[in-house]
Amino acid sequence: MCTTLAYDVLRLPGLRGFAHPENIASRRVLEKAGFVFTRPVPEMNRLLFVRKRP
Repeated sequence: MCTTLAYDVLRLPGLRGFAHPENIASRRVLEKAGFVFTRPVPEMNRLLFVRKRP
């Protein structure tokens, strides 16, 4: 899984994901994958989701 690569191999402190505010399905996928809504990013017209390293 990509999170295993990110956390165990690359030792990243966390991951970020973006979704268009109107794309409910993408937002739901991010949330099911453990990402938490953090803030809107108006200059990109996106929402920022973050998943911290366990």
